[in-house]
Amino acid sequence: MDKPILNIAFHGFWDTDAIIYEHYFKNSHRFLWKKWDVNLVSDPALADVLFCSVFGQGNLPITQASKILLIHENIPPQAAWFDAFDYVISFALNMTHRPNHFRIPYWAYRFYEHDLTLDKLQNRAHHKKPEPGNIIYNRRFCNFVYSNPFAFRREFAHTLSTYKQVDFGGKVDTNIPDHERAEITPSLLGSAGLKQKTDWLNKYKFTITFENSSTEGYTTEKILDAFVGNSVPLYWGNLRIKQDGFNPKAFLNYFDSLRNEIFIQRIKEVDETPQQYFDMISEPVFLNPPDYINADYMVKLYDDMINRRIAKVLTYGTR
Repeated sequence: MDKPILNIAFHGFWDTDAIIYEHYFKNSHRFLWKKWDVNLVSDPALADVLFCSVFGQGNLPITQASKILLIHENIPPQAAWFDAFDYVISFALNMTHRPNHFRIPYWAYRFYEHDLTLDKLQNRAHHKKPEPGNIIYNRRFCNFVYSNPFAFRREFAHTLSTYKQVDFGGKVDTNIPDHERAEITPSLLGSAGLKQKTDWLNKYKFTITFENSSTEGYTTEKILDAFVGNSVPLYWGNLRIKQDGFNPKAFLNYFDSLRNEIFIQRIKEVDETPQQYFDMISEPVFLNPPDYINADYMVKLYDDMINRRIAKVLTYGTR
């Protein structure tokens, strides 16, 4: 049986519609294809759904499409946006007073970009035994891959380097050879580029996964990329990251220490104690996997958004 066609359009994204669609949206929203044949249209008037970014607030096109604002940046939703858009999807907590808001932090879309299964992240006990010469334990120490020179995480990485060398693989303070940096600066877009990155992370016992700011609820792709790369995340950012279901035994959280010297001492302890390291890297990533990494849940959510908007148009006319 043929699937129904879902026509979508974009507004205000950072690249051309074709690049966003082919290399990012098809991956981050791959769950949509379970129900629909998704088709990109250039004219928003022909779309069933208009996806918008926070950078495209001005001059919203006139359309009967369901207008969905995707907030993947650390920008809290503004009150006016709940009138301008039919639905707002963001990282923000405590928005139950906004019935057209749904909390789906960016890292959850990254789960689909990686084309992950929950089983892959949960069943990691095969790393358990710290046998002599085990390649998992005897990898390089730690990496730091960033382009934004946010001072706090940069300074932390340099402080950690006084214990053991941290390899800087991004645009900030690069200290690895050019040919190797090409491995971590993907030449490929979409899923292929992500695989380049996580293959490189897999060379390291630890990955610094500090956000560029600390906001409750705001968790990006960084921690998930480290888990996919089979590297223990060293995390700072979302004070409530455990609320997203992540297992606190599977990563090291700066907020459990609150000072550089205490956090680094904890890293040293895990690094120098093989059994502690293997216990940590063998833990399931989630204690309570959130609903939004279930593709069927996401299909139902988007289906409800689209159908509710259609019902509203039929009943009340366009806004």
